[in-house]
Amino acid sequence: MINRRAFIAASVWAALTGSPVSRAANAHTGKFRCALSVSPFTELVLKEGITYTDGNLTASSTEELQRLFVAHGATELYARFGTQRKFTYGNHDHSVERGLERARLAAKLNLPFNPELGLFAQYGDITHQPEPDFTDYPSLKVPGPWHTLTLAQMLPILRGYGALIADEILATGAKVNVWDLGNEVERGVGGIAVPPIAQPPGWTYKAPDAVDPEIGKLDLVRYVRMSEADRVAWLSRHLWPYIGQAFAAVAEGIRSVDKQARFSTHTSGMVAYSPSVFAGFFRSLDAAGFKAEEAGLSYYPSADGKPANRFTAFKDMVAAATARLNRPVFIAEYGYPVGPFKFGKDNWANEVPNFPVSVQGQAKYLREVVAWGARTGHLSGIRPWAPDLPVPGWGEMSLFALEGRKATARPSIDSIREGLAAAGKP
Repeated sequence: MINRRAFIAASVWAALTGSPVSRAANAHTGKFRCALSVSPFTELVLKEGITYTDGNLTASSTEELQRLFVAHGATELYARFGTQRKFTYGNHDHSVERGLERARLAAKLNLPFNPELGLFAQYGDITHQPEPDFTDYPSLKVPGPWHTLTLAQMLPILRGYGALIADEILATGAKVNVWDLGNEVERGVGGIAVPPIAQPPGWTYKAPDAVDPEIGKLDLVRYVRMSEADRVAWLSRHLWPYIGQAFAAVAEGIRSVDKQARFSTHTSGMVAYSPSVFAGFFRSLDAAGFKAEEAGLSYYPSADGKPANRFTAFKDMVAAATARLNRPVFIAEYGYPVGPFKFGKDNWANEVPNFPVSVQGQAKYLREVVAWGARTGHLSGIRPWAPDLPVPGWGEMSLFALEGRKATARPSIDSIREGLAAAGKP
């Protein structure tokens, strides 16, 4: 499970509250992405003998579950890729082998495939961004430990990796709609990152001093104490341009295989109410040579109690960002709980006004944010995170309710489709 304990600390969120925004925006005219997809946890759940049902269909395999999602409006299949070929630890499998399984399934089901290339060995998010491990790609000549390399040394390796992984994915027959790079990356990616918020066992942060010696000096306390303007200024000088160049190198490699490739990346929910940071990040990537056609972010509206009206504040942030960036926003991770829910020690069930923390509230929030985003064109799509993980620890966020060994779909499984219908969209 994703470790976000410090991510939702009140002091961090207080530092990142939003500012007045404009409501002008460039409408998104493409088909709304209903990104209901099997997750990195699907096989773990199925291994426990759990079956899924919506009352009509029953799913006891990954393929059957994805077909169930398609019956409720899913338009694509997703997978997150680490750089290591085999699954080595934890309960979330982001190995290359699992990702290629997902690609083959997408091809079989004739669904667009959305790979996310994390540029980490096994896993990273807003709390920590480990370096890649290219041992399984011997043709990529890495001249030393990753943290000792200059950016100029990293870029050809990243370019080569982009070409190699794209070739493997496309060889499955999958048709990629969007190539996502990184996971919650406004504080870094692929080892080019500021000190971690949380440091998992077995991994030690190593500052990328050869890229910029200032990066390793920005600890969380200093980060939080910065004004929003100072934070954008520092990141725009010392971090975001390097992220943009790294992404541009990977994208160049991918385009050597997929000439029509479209790209995205996403920030964490720490900037869900901060248009200046969110837009500033994507503008920096643009300037560095990487253009994300969709500006992504994670969004868990109940993860904090501020601002008071989080639904309005989020819509204002997205409207402002789309106006400044002239492109739509994609919600790359989303969840709203049906009951009391803690992530670690932190409360993630802070009720949004007019949206109770209940089965009905879960369905209503998803339906209304989709209806608004599709009607205005500000949102290009949404991916409920781990909708198929109904077990204790994430079950209150899941779109299924578990009783014994049967996971029954909640009303929210149809919320995206219902929101699109309310917006008059197909």
